[in-house]
Amino acid sequence: MIAWHDNMNTYLTLKSHRIWSLKCISINSHQTSLRLLSHRLISLWCLFLIFNFLLFNNWNRVFAQNQDKLRIHVENLTSPVMQGRLTGSIGQKLAAIYLQNQFDSVLVDTYEVKKIQHGGWIASSQDTLYYKKDFFYSGIHQPMRGKILLDTIITVACNSEQLFELRSKHHHQNAIFLIHDWTEFLELFGHQFTMEETVLTKDLQDGRWHLFIKNESWKSFQSLDYQMIDEEEIWFTENVIVPVYHHPKNSKTWIFSAHYDHLGKVDSLYFPGADDNASGVALLLELAELLQNSAFHFPFNITFIFFSAEEQGLLGSRYFVEYSPYFNSTIERCLNFDMVGFVKDKGIQIIQYLDTFGFTLANTSEIEIEFIPQEAFLHEFSSDHLSFVEQGIPALNFFTGLHAYYHSPQDTPEKLNFDAMNALLFVLFNALKKME
Repeated sequence: MIAWHDNMNTYLTLKSHRIWSLKCISINSHQTSLRLLSHRLISLWCLFLIFNFLLFNNWNRVFAQNQDKLRIHVENLTSPVMQGRLTGSIGQKLAAIYLQNQFDSVLVDTYEVKKIQHGGWIASSQDTLYYKKDFFYSGIHQPMRGKILLDTIITVACNSEQLFELRSKHHHQNAIFLIHDWTEFLELFGHQFTMEETVLTKDLQDGRWHLFIKNESWKSFQSLDYQMIDEEEIWFTENVIVPVYHHPKNSKTWIFSAHYDHLGKVDSLYFPGADDNASGVALLLELAELLQNSAFHFPFNITFIFFSAEEQGLLGSRYFVEYSPYFNSTIERCLNFDMVGFVKDKGIQIIQYLDTFGFTLANTSEIEIEFIPQEAFLHEFSSDHLSFVEQGIPALNFFTGLHAYYHSPQDTPEKLNFDAMNALLFVLFNALKKME
């Protein structure tokens, strides 16, 4: 290198060269920067595409994982070990333990249930049938004894219109209905009498008896003796309460609920209760996990409650709102999930009580949601949300409708639509996310 002070010309030459060089470098660096910038933009775009691809695949994996876990929860809750989860039974206790094991922190609210155990018999001169073993009684359960004088015998093919017409026609008579298609008859009654081949009903207004039979040998009898008895039992059972999200300042609380009990078993045959209501329990278990693993900050507290004794008349939720130390006036909403797995035509009904909820649930290709405003507190097929409504607390009830397997041993996991359940899970998750 030649020092600049040795020769001015050299300096000037160097200077001019340097200036040119600097200019050249400046121009080249500018072009190079553009090229680098474009390369970086392309790289960033590629990274963005890769990230979205991975994120999409990750969400697909999460979606698939949740769907698999929904199925696993339902299968576990409906296994023979759970014995149909009858309130107070070993199966119900095992289900409560199963729920507790899904969370790090739970509250177990134990309470007493007084259960009236119905019993009785009906007898002809040649045979005796025992309640819930040989026959089912549909009517007001109260101790009573007497004789039924049968006025007429009607043969029914069996379809709903014909049966309704014949029952109306013989409304004021004690009648035997000989049912030719017993399977269809059971479907008309919601499959509640699967074990029995005889159903006895008593009209609430006129006190007339209708006996529905499959066995033709009974059609020859003109009178039957009967006795219905009630025995009181005391059970202890549990509501499982899970604080999912705690707001540091706001005391308002949203309740998400589902009952985990079912009908138990008769002899060696048990009622799995996949749709009713392992489906609602499984959905809440997965929703709780999604919420707890998220970094969302909600403007309210979130508590999940798994009720027992719903099948006995909403006893678990009624105990909670009337006597539980964990119930308080800060509860603002209840979202109840009961029978959300038997999705027909992609549809689910959300029955809305008292007011709106400030969020919308969007339809997807897998599930279509219908909001149904309901002014009356009670309707034919009730669930635990009504206990909150009776306390003036707004509620939503998520429900996919009745079906032929309702309250029957055929309510099994393989009949559920897990695709639609999973879609509902993420619809709920995204709706809550928007409320952050």
